[in-house]
Amino acid sequence: MRDDSEVEEASSTMPILLGFYGPSNSGKTTLFEAIIPRLEDEGMRVATIKQTHHDVTADAEGKDTWRHRRAGADPASLSSDVETALFLGRKLSLDDTVKLITSVNAVDVILIEGWKQESVPKVFLGGGEELPDTLLHYRGDVEEVISLIHQMIDDKAK
Repeated sequence: MRDDSEVEEASSTMPILLGFYGPSNSGKTTLFEAIIPRLEDEGMRVATIKQTHHDVTADAEGKDTWRHRRAGADPASLSSDVETALFLGRKLSLDDTVKLITSVNAVDVILIEGWKQESVPKVFLGGGEELPDTLLHYRGDVEEVISLIHQMIDDKAK
């Protein structure tokens, strides 16, 4: 976990976006856990976006931010010594989520779980039908995914 006392200056360039999709329990989160430290060890700044179709909230009923929101605040935020959370009363598009992330942190790569219908390069895990924009069908080789990200960065630099 980073111990930044100030918000990193946002990057003026768009980060690499790479989506991951597949059925539940196909290994998407486990793959993220393998990829993220590797990229960070190489000096890359990595963010993630997770979309769910479930009606969930990270806010807790009865807590102050929940009460602020119930009173009409939108957004409401919570800042502690270890993290900051922003609670919006609506779902953001993928594009708006990327803009929000890049407005507060400089990142090189954003790994996306969900939003599989969006037109972003994708990695497919598990069985089922491959979607458009799929660049790789992951079959357990983490190095293949790391190489794909390196290639995307190289292509962007051209």
